[in-house]
Amino acid sequence: MTARRDIIAIVVFLVIVLALWMSFSMLPSPRTVYIGSGEGERDLRGADFTDTVYVIGSMELWESYPFNLFTPEDFALGITGEPTVTQLSDYRSIDYFTHRLTLFLTPGRIYNMSMRTADYSQRIFVCGDELEGVGMPATSREEVIPGAFEKIYSFIPQTEQVEIIIQTANFVHGIIACRPPVISIGDSFVINALDRRAVFFKAVVLGCLLTSVLHHISVFIMNRRRTSSLIFSIWCLILAMMDKTLLYAFFPDISWYLDVRLEYLVLFLIALFLILFLYAQFPKLLHNVIAVPYCALLILHIFSLFFSTRFFTAAAIYFSYVSIAFIVYIVARFAMSLRRGKQYVLGFVGMLVLGLFGISDLLHNRDHGELISFTSIPFAASVGMVFFVFCFTLSLSLEYAEKERRAEKAAFFERMSHEMLTPLTRISTDVQVVQKHPERAGERLLETQTEIMAMAEKIRNALDEKAGDDQ
Repeated sequence: MTARRDIIAIVVFLVIVLALWMSFSMLPSPRTVYIGSGEGERDLRGADFTDTVYVIGSMELWESYPFNLFTPEDFALGITGEPTVTQLSDYRSIDYFTHRLTLFLTPGRIYNMSMRTADYSQRIFVCGDELEGVGMPATSREEVIPGAFEKIYSFIPQTEQVEIIIQTANFVHGIIACRPPVISIGDSFVINALDRRAVFFKAVVLGCLLTSVLHHISVFIMNRRRTSSLIFSIWCLILAMMDKTLLYAFFPDISWYLDVRLEYLVLFLIALFLILFLYAQFPKLLHNVIAVPYCALLILHIFSLFFSTRFFTAAAIYFSYVSIAFIVYIVARFAMSLRRGKQYVLGFVGMLVLGLFGISDLLHNRDHGELISFTSIPFAASVGMVFFVFCFTLSLSLEYAEKERRAEKAAFFERMSHEMLTPLTRISTDVQVVQKHPERAGERLLETQTEIMAMAEKIRNALDEKAGDDQ
């Protein structure tokens, strides 16, 4: 009965988590339309901006000028020459670019344009006016000022033809190339609503992680032997540090070089503490011949943060593929251990979801597409992290509940041994008396039968009570 009750509790718990997350996902959100690479796709004069965001992600819509940093005045003077047809691989090998995009919009209204976080320098011009950029691009590593901020820009076109010019430079990052950015354009209200939705999702994720941190720290404080709870709380805290909103709020002028090192340190520590937790919670799950070399690679990558940013970010490209293989290995090990109990089932479900979302992010960042798309939040892995935390929180709770049940059972048998020892001792004493004095058997039985019956009734009540608790 206890096992069946635990299974029902697990199913109900997972259904509640799924229902809550689906309810969050179904909150009102602007419609998203992706603009293709066709020439007619540039004309948005008849587009409905009241509840729609138009995403420009196709590189074919942009004109690219490698090894040049042109301004609107340069294009007006006609000194830029013809754009170069650039492949994706070219963006990785060229350090600075100018990209130009021409759109047709209804003039006189306010538009908002949002971009994902830029891990390189960029300078932006819209309709000839320079907007607040990210860092400062230049033609050499010594002159460039890198930056990493997510921006929302507002502009009011005076003519139907809108020209967007972006200068980019990347001398510091080994992964992000100088390709044209993905831009979302819409009405100011719609873009702000989309931004508020993203902030809401990040707040939900951050709240879940911090709540889990406090819960598991309190569990460890109450019982110092539960080291898995301490490791899990530290892991959740490191996960919460992936959201750099608080970092930018307290340190708005933080150096990009320090910012990117903190970002990669957090990613490496997440992987390291996950392995430590799995070792503590599932000692026989991982093979040392696989897990130990992977941990050694993690430590080496942590030390690589002391070298140039271009070196360790480039090294992370290859390490990400090793991490994908290691995630697949962990999921496979959980799948082969499902018969070991409910905790392994929860571990498999949580790790499978986290693995799918994490691999999706890794593939997306390496330009290989994505397995799962969440346009309302910047990182799909955060969704998998919350689900993973919930699964392992329940797994830890089940472990502690089983330990408490075993302790209660041991205490019960200890109590029963004491309760049964008294009547057995009395009966043994009476038998010895009867053996020595057979003529007193009837008298002795009359004296002790009431006491023995009371003790038997007490034992039977205790057994009935225990049987009721187990059902």
